[in-house]
Amino acid sequence: MGEVDTSIGHVYLMRNKSMPSRVKIGFTLGDPKERANELSTHTGIPEPFEVVGAVATAWPREVEAEAHRQLDNLRVSRGREFFKADQYSSRHLVSDAELNQYFMLIITQAAEAIDIQKRQEALYSEYRLMSARHVRKVHGFMSGCMKKNSPEDYEQMVERFRQAAESEGGHGVQD
Repeated sequence: MGEVDTSIGHVYLMRNKSMPSRVKIGFTLGDPKERANELSTHTGIPEPFEVVGAVATAWPREVEAEAHRQLDNLRVSRGREFFKADQYSSRHLVSDAELNQYFMLIITQAAEAIDIQKRQEALYSEYRLMSARHVRKVHGFMSGCMKKNSPEDYEQMVERFRQAAESEGGHGVQD
């Protein structure tokens, strides 16, 4: 995994030899290996957790939640981060390494989906700001044209806006 970028988080896949038919999928804002060490220090854990893989992401909580949502049918217990990893291997259909790849594909897909969702949200926010700027420019342009070409109509329009704003408790309209 190399050096860990602490400005982002990681969604990790861990295994523990004392729980061969389970995987743990969680997130950390630090190094996944350090998180494995933290989890392994509890006296109720006979074997240390091993990091199988991790995906770096700016949105670790959201990615973890999406991966958990996709794997909900394999969840061992509601509210826990452990998932069954034996449904196919017990029939020798896939190996543990292949199951690890499967879980990592789910985590990677969740990270990509959340990344797209966040970019879409940012673009929509940018679009709303751009639209508001555009409307102000168009209104300013039209007001300028009206003021230049028909000053009487412009003054009447400004007065109507002032009256409407005052009747609604507003602050009026500035020229």
